[in-house]
This record gives sequence, C-alpha cells and structure tokens, in this order.
Amino acid sequence: MVEEQQLAIIEDDKYTGKLFIGVLRGIKRLDPILRGNVRIPYVEYHEYWSQAYPEMSYTNVYVSLCSVIDPDNKKIENCRIAPHPNSKVYVMTKGASILNKIEEAIRKTVQEEICVGEQKYSGLKLPLNAYYARCHIGVFGATGMGKSRLVKALVDELVKNYAIIIFDHTGVDYTPFYNVNYVISSKNIEISADVLSSVVLDMARLDRTTYPTYMDVACMVFLKQLKGENVKLEVGRRSLRIDDLTDDPLEKFISVADGVMATLGAKDTTRAKAKLFLSEYMDKTFIDEVVNKRKMSPKEIVQQALKLKGKSPLVINLGDDTEIAVKRGIVYDIISAAWEIVKECRNPLNLGFVIDEAQNYAGEYTYPTNRIVEMTAREGRKWGLFVILASQRVSRDISASIRANINTVFFSKLQATGDLKEISGFLDIGGIEENDLALLESRDFFVAGLMNPLRIPMLLRVKEVS
Repeated sequence: MVEEQQLAIIEDDKYTGKLFIGVLRGIKRLDPILRGNVRIPYVEYHEYWSQAYPEMSYTNVYVSLCSVIDPDNKKIENCRIAPHPNSKVYVMTKGASILNKIEEAIRKTVQEEICVGEQKYSGLKLPLNAYYARCHIGVFGATGMGKSRLVKALVDELVKNYAIIIFDHTGVDYTPFYNVNYVISSKNIEISADVLSSVVLDMARLDRTTYPTYMDVACMVFLKQLKGENVKLEVGRRSLRIDDLTDDPLEKFISVADGVMATLGAKDTTRAKAKLFLSEYMDKTFIDEVVNKRKMSPKEIVQQALKLKGKSPLVINLGDDTEIAVKRGIVYDIISAAWEIVKECRNPLNLGFVIDEAQNYAGEYTYPTNRIVEMTAREGRKWGLFVILASQRVSRDISASIRANINTVFFSKLQATGDLKEISGFLDIGGIEENDLALLESRDFFVAGLMNPLRIPMLLRVKEVS
C-alpha cells in the first residue's frame, strides 16, 4: 500500500524515546523467480509455482532518513545514526497523532516560521524557516504547474516580516490579486537615459553602429531638461543650441537630438536621416509618456514598498510596457535604488524582489538586469536584500553565477530533462530523480535547501491562494 514520497516513522527499541523520520523512496515490485543471481526450485519445477504460491512477489523500498525526534520533549535534530535491523516502520497517514508533535518540534528549530502547504501524503504542515529567504529562492517548474500560485503563497507569508516588490512581467499573474492601491503601472515610473536611448534606437530603426553615442547624449540632455536642469555641452568651438519652438513632446525630442548631433560633429546626412526616421517611426505616445506620465522615481518605489512591510507587497505591473528594454531598465533602476538607500543608511532593508519570468532578467545575456541581480545574489544577504526568481527552466534561464547563490529551491515537473541535474549541482536534492517528477500534479512542489528544516527534499501540496 506504500507510495513514493510518503513520510515514515521508524521505531527502534535500542533507542528509547527516539523516533526516526524519513521519506519512502525507490519503490520496486520484485518477483523471486526472476532473480538471476539466486537459484530456486521453482525455476526447474515451475508447474508447482501457480499451485503452491500463486502470489510470491515482494516489494523493496528504502527510507531516506532526515531527522530524529523525541516526541515526549518535542525535540527534533538531524539524523546522525541509523536504526537497527528489525526496527518497526510505520507509514504516516493524515490525522496521525504524531504529526502534531512533529510540527511542534520543528517550530522550535525555525526562526521565522511560514507555511505554504502541507506534505502531500501525511498532511504535515511543514513550517519553513523564513529567515533563510534572505539567502535567495528559486521556483522552477513547467508551464501549468502553479509557479505563480506558489510565489503568491510565499509572498503572502514573507510580507509579514519583509518588504516585497513584485515585478509582474505580463501584468496578469499577480496584479489582479492585490489591492489597486498597491499596484503601480510601469508607465508611471521614470526611465533612465540609457533605457530611453535603447528604445529610441529600436523604435526609430536607427543603425546601432552609427547612432548610439548621439542618442545616449541626446536622451541624457532631454531628461535633464525635463527636470529643469541647465545642460552645458561643448565640443571644441561648438556648443549646444536647441531651438525650443514647439509644445509637441516628439518634436522637442527631435530638436534636442539634432542639436546634440550638431554639437558632436555629426555629418549633415547623418543628422537628416535621424530627424526623418525619428519623425516617421518613433511612437509619439511613448515620448509623451516620458514627458507627462513617468514621474515616479525608482527611489520613491522602494520607499513606498518599505512602508507597506507587514501589510502588502508592492506590485509593479510591467505588462503595461511592451518594450523589453523598458522593463529591464525599470527592474534595474529599482534594485539599484535599493542599493543606494543601503549605502546611505548602512542598515539592512529586509526587502525582497520577486522576478517573474526570470529568463527575461536573470539570463546570461539579459543586460543590464542580470548584473544587478547577480550583485544582489552575491552580496544582498548582509543587507537584507534578496531575490525570488520564478522560471520554467534552470540552466538556460538563470545564469550560472546567479543560480550558484540560490540556497532554497522549489521545483516541480521541469521543462527539460537536464534541469534536475542543474539543480543538483548547487543543492542537495536527496536522490530525487526524473521519474519522481513525472507524475506530479499542479501545485505539487519539492522544497530543498536552507528554508526546509528537515534538510532532505519534501513534497509539498501548495495551499490554495485567494
């Protein structure tokens, strides 16, 4: 009657007052007549097999030990001994009286208890150690396995002790589930000059070998002018002159770009092409948003999130922007703003960043966000800055330098067969194999790493979220 991943209790008479806790793994049904290394009479006299022993198969299963519990004193510790042969093994079923004692014993070992679900077969409400969230979390699983629901369950627990900023890549996974007062559209957030320059080059179809320097400087000048700052630009005898004769945002930008290019010594043909292409292909509404709507600074976003600690996460709806360069720029600027606050106050912020669809932000070639995420993964723990990365893949979606610093992983059925091996490269997954993942259902996740107090991967049924 046993099943894979069930919890088991082992009672050994030689260890009075102690019980071993483990997980059932590697179940095999065997038939003695098929054992090639053991000769039995029924091989030669098979006609007696069906008469005398119609069912002589047997089952092998091993118990992967994780802890030893003293149920009377409700104390639990890591398993450093082995039970003797002939010890009694019990499968834990839902409602077993020992479960409450195990939960109470585990609670004594965790510093900041949270619960996102229960052990699938026993119903053990596994307390997770939220203190180690600051050592970074990865959530990996194929499409439809419930990654977003798990992340929401995590966030709703962690927000009791931490400020949380959720970057909702599509705007449909988290934005609808939170109060509109705690959701900010990405279209209201300032963007930096390099982000604006990248978007302008793409939209206006300008050659990236000729125009990047001109657009970088033009965007810097343009954004400074919007803030009312005086900009001086001199190259040799040429100084910046801008004809400000229009109220149209796009025309203003074209005027700034042309003035910058003239100051930097661009050829007349280069200037003419830029003016024509900006006028023809540039999205007028985008420049209008930059001028009239994008008023919130990244630092204000971080400060607002810190005020919401204990109440709600702050959700950034990145789905309102279509350009990936803008989305990456906003993520980069907000995390950078948090680091600036740390440098100013020199105190831990206890602030977490949830990055959904992390393949767009934490991959090898997702500049510039991969750089700031890597810095946070390496150095953020000391200052209470951490990341929660959710993605379908592991090896291709998350750069090696980032995943090497992830110390807790929730994983379900994975998108590619090699991903489980990648996880085992930076975490002990306790002998979990591909076939263990094949039959998992939506909301079934293994938890492995520092947040798991039982130290070997546990199969959780993630709770429903509202």
